[in-house]
Amino acid sequence: MDYKMRLRPLAVAAAVAAALAASAAAAFAAPGGAAPEAHWRLAQGPPLRGLAASPVAVRTSAASATHGGGAAGGAWAGMAGIAGLCLAATAAAGRRAARATVLRRLRIAGKEIPRNKPIAYALNCAIFGTGIKSCKHICHQVGVDPNTRTFQLSEDEELRLVDEYAKWTVENPLRRMISANIKLLKSVKHERAIRLEKGLPVRHQVTRNNAKTARILNPGRITL
Repeated sequence: MDYKMRLRPLAVAAAVAAALAASAAAAFAAPGGAAPEAHWRLAQGPPLRGLAASPVAVRTSAASATHGGGAAGGAWAGMAGIAGLCLAATAAAGRRAARATVLRRLRIAGKEIPRNKPIAYALNCAIFGTGIKSCKHICHQVGVDPNTRTFQLSEDEELRLVDEYAKWTVENPLRRMISANIKLLKSVKHERAIRLEKGLPVRHQVTRNNAKTARILNPGRITL
């Protein structure tokens, strides 16, 4: 969003310059020169996405094209048209660069990593099975600064992170492993499985006053 907001004034300036160039071309065009439509096509340059040509500028150029201006007017019209083309091309190039920066994605273990967070915290938020300590350890293992934001990573660093995460059990394989362990406890009627079913903590915590998290989460873990 920040990149698009920065580029919007440039695109507007290019559209205004193209409209002024069209008006100047029509005002200084020679009577025997090219048609007003040709001057307008030269001045407006490539179309800008989201910015249509101004009908007022088109009508003004068509109405004033009948007044003479000589050879100097034709040269001025050409220069104005080239300026409009340059501005429009600059705006289009800026939009392409911003789109490439904003839309670039990093996927690890089948999950999309947030682009604007430090890489260690982004991995912690996106991938099930690695806490903040494990994420920082992985970053140090592959030689990546944990405080580097995701969009600042090079392609080589991204590939090293993907290769390192391939050695870890995360996401769906880890969920299946947890589910299998809980089913085993339930099959042998272990105390931990009984307390899970009742919505009680399984590590001997005191539940006289408060056990809200266990009441909410533990019954659902039985059905993983």
